[in-house]
Amino acid sequence: MTNPRWLLLLAVIGAGFLMLACGGDETVVNTSAAGSPGITVSGVGRASGAPTVVFLELGSNVEAQTVAAAREAAANAMQGVLNSLKNNGVEERNIQTSQFSVQPQYDFSNQTRNLRGYRVQNVVTAKITRIDTAGKVIDDAAAAGGNAVIIQSIRFAIDDPTDLQKTARELAVKQAAQRADELARHSGVSRGRLISMSETYETVVPQNAAILAAPRTGDVSTPIQAGELEVVVNVTLLYAID
Repeated sequence: MTNPRWLLLLAVIGAGFLMLACGGDETVVNTSAAGSPGITVSGVGRASGAPTVVFLELGSNVEAQTVAAAREAAANAMQGVLNSLKNNGVEERNIQTSQFSVQPQYDFSNQTRNLRGYRVQNVVTAKITRIDTAGKVIDDAAAAGGNAVIIQSIRFAIDDPTDLQKTARELAVKQAAQRADELARHSGVSRGRLISMSETYETVVPQNAAILAAPRTGDVSTPIQAGELEVVVNVTLLYAID
């Protein structure tokens, strides 16, 4: 006579493959590589914290009739920006050139292309380790670079997200184990030993983190809102079925 327990297991396995085919559920029942039944579950953990560093992309952008004139003006403006960054405590090792380009500029009229001049752009990425100074750094750089200055983006980060990752990981594993227990209970089986596990993580940056106010005018400085960053850990666990 066929063992009813194995019929139940086969039914659970078949249901798991059906859920996997539908693609709408993160929890599946499958068969491991060794051929023994198993429960594969996923969990997500989230932990938030204040950023500890700021990355600024800024530099100079100049257009002139000749390459030489554009390059010289861009270099002068960039040197002012670099001096300003260093005067505000940004170490030289935390300043890195991220973009440099020389491009011809054209006007189009009457289906003809006319050379208007040349554009030189020089951009650096500066790491600011004191977030409370970011507004002043931006204001001073804008003043030092004059009308040639460009401030392309601002990005917040956490230098050492280890503690947040630990918290998120614990929550993710707990959620995955609870899902496995629920699925096993509903299926009339028990969760067995852990067979395998995998993990991925990311840092989620708010969509408005790269928005900058206009450079300072008068006594009003550029406001910078750091907010919080969210660390997300995803785990996938495979348990045996007892």
